[in-house]
Amino acid sequence: PEPADIIAIKRADVLIKVGLGLEVWVDSLIRNANNGHLLIINTSNNVPLLEDQEGPYSIGKSPGSIGQNRTWSHHKELHRIGNPHIWLDPERAKAMIKNITDGLIRIDPAGKSFYLSNQKRYLESLDKVIKEIKTLLAPIKNRRIITHHPAWEYFAERFGLEIVDSIQYQVGTEPSARHIADIIKEIKKYNIKVIVAEPQLNRKIPETIAKETGAKVITLTPIPGGIPGTETYIKMLEYTGRTLASALK
Repeated sequence: PEPADIIAIKRADVLIKVGLGLEVWVDSLIRNANNGHLLIINTSNNVPLLEDQEGPYSIGKSPGSIGQNRTWSHHKELHRIGNPHIWLDPERAKAMIKNITDGLIRIDPAGKSFYLSNQKRYLESLDKVIKEIKTLLAPIKNRRIITHHPAWEYFAERFGLEIVDSIQYQVGTEPSARHIADIIKEIKKYNIKVIVAEPQLNRKIPETIAKETGAKVITLTPIPGGIPGTETYIKMLEYTGRTLASALK
């Protein structure tokens, strides 16, 4: 954040955030802006988080997953209240959209019918995308993947993918040699064909693992605009579905 961001928040009527500890920097900006009339919309309110027998969030727990429980010990400290990447499940994104709509209506009651009309059209668009992705992935038998970091658990849960492991447990850290060796063993043991890299992370380790195992590295973005052709949320979902379906065939 830059000083100009404080000014922007000071002048703003609404601030929209995901919450769940994702935007660790935003609370200090809000305090420094001292904007008493600012409406803060927390889009994760009442959005169900992934749960596991060991706690609210664990990797490799999508249906039929074979991920190892050791992952949980790393993540329970990172995201005590849950994995924040909820928008990567378009069904959960519907609840986020409704939170935004409610906030806009609260601050602009006269625009209620306008916001509700736009919401209705957008939710219909999401239903269409969900159906398209399920159709693309339906023929896939081997749904096991390795991810670069734990961004894709909600997408995997929604569309029946199996995340066996992640290369990095936290962005900004490097995996140990032992963990890389474990992933190589998992790829060979479970015949994993795809490693999901991300554009903001270093591809060197995924590519090294791919060379060792014969798996294919694909790049997916968890944030709209991270890759050409993903400039909107809808386009990002479509790109993710097409790319995964093609790579897993």
